[in-house]
Amino acid sequence: FLLLSTEMTAPNKQQREKCWHARDDYWKCLDENNEDVQPCLQFKKIFEQSCSNQWVSLVSFFSY
Repeated sequence: FLLLSTEMTAPNKQQREKCWHARDDYWKCLDENNEDVQPCLQFKKIFEQSCSNQWVSLVSFFSY
């Protein structure tokens, strides 16, 4: 599942939960690795694939 940046519909509950879970896994990996992205690339990829581009950009802006 991948939301395209041009998609205008809001994600449903299941899609939001998948995105949030992927985000939490990615951030947990970053925390456990002192913010070193290299060991967390698989989690980052899942996060980016599970969430809309706008959400990834917004979350990345307000995080690490």
